[in-house]
Amino acid sequence: MSNEQSLVRNFIDGEWCDAADGGRSSLIDPTTGEIYRESVVSTGADVDRAMAAASAAFAHVATATSQGKKTPVVESSSSSQGRLRLS
Repeated sequence: MSNEQSLVRNFIDGEWCDAADGGRSSLIDPTTGEIYRESVVSTGADVDRAMAAASAAFAHVATATSQGKKTPVVESSSSSQGRLRLS
């Protein structure tokens, strides 16, 4: 499957990204047996990167003053993938 818009990717540290080792897998519709999408296959390296990014984000929010505390907000867009921002 070559259509990059149908690729399910990781969202790590504010960016959509492929698996660290480039692994991908086809998602198959069980009723038709047809491939309908492709997904990255995450490894331990991807989990470690996501955990490090989440820990850094949490530390940033946790150390903010109560007056200036930031609240995570998920923004939706015209694409099927939202974006997380701090406001």
